[in-house]
Amino acid sequence: MPQHIRRSLLLLPLVLPLPEWALKSDADAIILDMISITPEARSQISSQLLTPVVTGATRTGAEVFIRTGRESAWADLELTVRPGLTGVVLAQVESADLVHEVSKRLLELEKRQKIPEGSLQIDVEIGTAMGVLNSLEIARSSPRLGALTVGETGLYRDLHLDAEAKLDKDPLRFIKGQIIVNARAAGLQAQGMTYPLSITMARADESELAKAVRRARDTGFKGAVCPHLSWVKVCNQGFRPSPDELAYYIKVKEVFEDGLKRGLASVPLDGRMVDVPVYKRALVFLEWGEACARRDKEKQVSMASK
Repeated sequence: MPQHIRRSLLLLPLVLPLPEWALKSDADAIILDMISITPEARSQISSQLLTPVVTGATRTGAEVFIRTGRESAWADLELTVRPGLTGVVLAQVESADLVHEVSKRLLELEKRQKIPEGSLQIDVEIGTAMGVLNSLEIARSSPRLGALTVGETGLYRDLHLDAEAKLDKDPLRFIKGQIIVNARAAGLQAQGMTYPLSITMARADESELAKAVRRARDTGFKGAVCPHLSWVKVCNQGFRPSPDELAYYIKVKEVFEDGLKRGLASVPLDGRMVDVPVYKRALVFLEWGEACARRDKEKQVSMASK
């Protein structure tokens, strides 16, 4: 069961005002990227101008994050932390020390801005070999952490890999598995996409994208950063149990619980045996499906009240 329902995280350069299409995207989260904007654009952003942007985004039902990196984190947090913000996506993380420092800074800003202490979250983006090496320590470094995200572009750069996606198999398959395992071990969720869309970030047709999302989900990812609006709907649909899975696991729950009443430890269903591990998996998937349905309802209510 994911800690959060963040199937689609729409990444946008921080521009004022946000485009209307972004506010109607139905993304579970919107990431306002401070790293990709120019120094000139950054100089034009003030806390007064940013407040309605964050407020407007939250009214769509989306969680709102600011993405920043090692070099500019202090200045970016000073500028952007305000009520309504969900948290920060911290890129270029290579050790737990940076997370500790940012956590302390967030506490100071929470007190100043009268935000409930400890409520601002941190999603960590792993984009270097050193970050991968220390990913378990990073994942355990702060109770504010919610997710580890594979920073694929940064990893390709740091590992001197060809970013043209010409290989038959994902060159980062081992690294992604390591990040997924370490995130799970620390009680976090992992966010990422499957190769080659993970590096090309192309506007794929819906069928191709749906297959990529399903592979990512079955690998262990619970959501993905969306570089295009067209990814959002497919990620929302794909990073959750399918209708067929939910229908099957409802039957699993029913027949197994009926079997328990009759003193049976396993029962047949559609030519297979349902035992305790299958039953527990069914409960997880049903809970996950219910959580996704609640999240969708929350966004619908927010949009209707805008």
